[in-house]
Amino acid sequence: MTFRHVSSCGIRESTSVPVQNPAQRLDRRTLLKATAAFVAMATASGAPVAKPRSAVAQEASTQAGEWRQPDDVGGGDTLGFEADFPFNAVAPNWPGDTPFPAAVEIELSMDGQTWSESVVVGPAHTDAGPPDRGGRIFGDLLFTEEARMVRYRGLDTDGNEIAIPGLTFTYINAKAGPRLSDVTASSLNPSSNRPPIIAREEWGAERAYGGADRGEVEWPPSYQTVRHVIIHHSDTPRFRDPLVEIRSIHYYHAITRGWGDIGYNYLVDYMGNVYEGRVGGENAIGGHAFQYAHGSAGICSMGNFSLETSTPEAIAGLTWITSWAGRDLDPLSQRDFHETPNLPTICGHRDVVNSTCPGDGLYADLATIRWAVADVLAGAREVLNDPQYSPGQTIEATAEGGNMRALPGTGQSVAATVPLGAVMHIVDGPTTVDGYNWYEVTGNRGTGWMASTLFGASDAAPPIGSFSVDQMLEVDTNFLNIRAEPSLRSSAIATVPYGTKGSVIDGPLPAGGYRWYQLDTSYGSGWAVEQYLVLEGQGKPRTRFMIGDAVAVNQQAGLRIRTAPGLGTSVLATLPNGTRGVVIGSGRVSDSITWLEIQTPLGTGWVGEPYLAPSESGPATSSKFEPGDSVRVDTDAVNLRRTPGTDGSIVRSLGAGIVGTVIDGPSSATNMWWVRVDTDFGPGWVTEAFLAPADEGESSREFNIDDNIYIDTDGINIRTTPGLSSSVVTILYRSETGRVVAGPRSADGSVWYQIETSAHTGWGVSQYLGTGAADPGGSTGISIGDVVAVDTDGIRLRETPGLSGSWLTTIYSGEEGTVVDGPRSANGYVWLKLRVGAAEGWGAALYLTRVGKASLTIGGSARVVDGDLNLRAEPGPDQEILGVLADGAVVEVLDGPRAVDGYEWFRVSSSRFGAGWSVSEYLARN
Repeated sequence: MTFRHVSSCGIRESTSVPVQNPAQRLDRRTLLKATAAFVAMATASGAPVAKPRSAVAQEASTQAGEWRQPDDVGGGDTLGFEADFPFNAVAPNWPGDTPFPAAVEIELSMDGQTWSESVVVGPAHTDAGPPDRGGRIFGDLLFTEEARMVRYRGLDTDGNEIAIPGLTFTYINAKAGPRLSDVTASSLNPSSNRPPIIAREEWGAERAYGGADRGEVEWPPSYQTVRHVIIHHSDTPRFRDPLVEIRSIHYYHAITRGWGDIGYNYLVDYMGNVYEGRVGGENAIGGHAFQYAHGSAGICSMGNFSLETSTPEAIAGLTWITSWAGRDLDPLSQRDFHETPNLPTICGHRDVVNSTCPGDGLYADLATIRWAVADVLAGAREVLNDPQYSPGQTIEATAEGGNMRALPGTGQSVAATVPLGAVMHIVDGPTTVDGYNWYEVTGNRGTGWMASTLFGASDAAPPIGSFSVDQMLEVDTNFLNIRAEPSLRSSAIATVPYGTKGSVIDGPLPAGGYRWYQLDTSYGSGWAVEQYLVLEGQGKPRTRFMIGDAVAVNQQAGLRIRTAPGLGTSVLATLPNGTRGVVIGSGRVSDSITWLEIQTPLGTGWVGEPYLAPSESGPATSSKFEPGDSVRVDTDAVNLRRTPGTDGSIVRSLGAGIVGTVIDGPSSATNMWWVRVDTDFGPGWVTEAFLAPADEGESSREFNIDDNIYIDTDGINIRTTPGLSSSVVTILYRSETGRVVAGPRSADGSVWYQIETSAHTGWGVSQYLGTGAADPGGSTGISIGDVVAVDTDGIRLRETPGLSGSWLTTIYSGEEGTVVDGPRSANGYVWLKLRVGAAEGWGAALYLTRVGKASLTIGGSARVVDGDLNLRAEPGPDQEILGVLADGAVVEVLDGPRAVDGYEWFRVSSSRFGAGWSVSEYLARN
């Protein structure tokens, strides 16, 4: 059974920080297009509002019950109870004078046989207007599809089982009343200045009070002119029916906690519907941010945006109601508000209270939303039309010698001159610069930006896209509308959840600024937007942990920590059971396992998520830096914050290689060490996990056009233009290869080169690129000469790499062989050629584990692996260095081995440096 964990004020403490591979963001162009679609929808006669069916409107009120814990309960007991009726939400509360900080561990079940995973519920935020009922402490609200039974344990802040005197549970069934299916098209035509808002009586506010809406009596509204808009999220991932969610939150706020009404002024669901919240209308003081609710409009976007971004419809609805509620404000300005100076007029909950709300995903989009609101207030109804061209669309030049520029703008450098009639495709855009609408285009003359006056639509070639007919795709966002036609204005046939599979039956079709595909799904056939689709099996992994979470190894035999995700990668160490760590990287899937990057006292690397458990808070390692140290950013991008911790407000993002000086710290917050760094972009706090000493490594590398390169780190974002604010085209992972086609360019403190791969073209940071090809063992952790063993029931050896190669023989679990060639890529697998006895053939590296390395032989040859290698005059780490052998260099083995200072040494001969001694650990038999 699944459940959702939400705070009554719409937050849950989490410690996510956008770093190297952040969640996908909706860029300004997407937001503007979504806003345009919503504006058009709102001003048309078919604007969406909820109109309950008459039969629905007569159903019973919201059901709620309480269960009080017996007085004689002792500590250490696991207790439970059965509710009088099935419920969809439950929350605990306990006396305010409880003499210790308390929490409750809860599991839910419908039948008493199958139980949900346990969740620890602590006190909810108390930032409402009225005080909580009876001075009690109320916990966060848990959502579930349906449950009837609860079992629980009282805990103190150290996780010890304790008795909590006076513990009480409230359980709620808010399913009676209007449902999502009752939100239908209305014949009403809203006014030109106000979005369609689903009123309290339409979503069922009266059901909390037994049949009549008493919000105005129970919590009489008071008013103060809105000077700020504060954005929240409800922290309810994948909750299917927003009307049930609203009624549950409303009951918990109004009745259980005794406020008399819901705390938010407005709410927005994932379909873009806007709901009336707090009674009293405009300028009514809500209960959503302590004193900051006075003089602000609190708007809750329903969903969990800690790791995800919202749907275009939801962003449009949020932008539109923010424009209405803040129509007398300057959305791009800042002004003092209560105790906070220079607070943005459109801000997040975390900007005014100690909270992670509205989640890193939505918070990162606030700057773009401010611009979208500014455009709406400036007359977006007339100017925010659908883009003239869409990604993938075919165009042709309508002028002779039109300039294709490196960046949008008439003052930017000319990358190429395009002849009349040249056929190209749209990559990105539009953006308005120097009075022209600019699109990024690609064709035989390269990739760059052109003004829309220089080209027109063309049928000379089919549109391009990421997928093709008959491919099986799956939905890679919480929910996605599939539509009757390829347009945001078209009616939604169904709203399908994450992981839904569908076969492509038509597309790509560029329309309305998006690429669309028609899918055949179990929910029906309809059109969906490309950016929320992936090939089957390639969806983002779901994990119990987020960046910043403290974890511990939960495997009695210990857990291997690896250099990269996957069973075939090199093992750094074996972590004993109970070893603590902190999650510092987003999840990836490899070998059907979700992997997390963690930092531990034994090193930083990747481990299997199923073998981790939550751990006590606090950093897992000792701090690395102190005031006066020079440091540099050692990842694609890291946030510079005003205060230590992932809940600190973000000053800006620092690019790879940016250097600074530590001026304060280290300070422990959100399970990590933080230092305050003075940079060219100002001071701020940065987590140590993504910093390195300034003199360690290179801040940038130089390349020439047409150089072959490979990715020399775990993975980097490839972007449409140089700079951290541009859209991500794709992510290239370690050892993937490409070719330099443009650059260098300087942006955001980093040097960028444009890279062309077999599937994509985009810009990457030079620091994470290497010249030539990667170490062939780098992608598998296995090199030529290594001894490997079969790590599955058995694998076939083939005559050539790939599934089409002739089958030679089968080797079984535990059988060993020596790698003699490879790796090669074919059919989506990496292949290695093995010698097993007298047989040789190619096997999939996925099912092979390195168990040893073939010994070097005098008179044979060897290859340098895993980085550059010192060649010394005599064996020993303190001997004179004759030269440095490059990674991949081939040498002749002359003598050895000799054991000196704990290392095994061989004498080798290099064509460049002559003869000398090197450590055998970095030599593989050739």
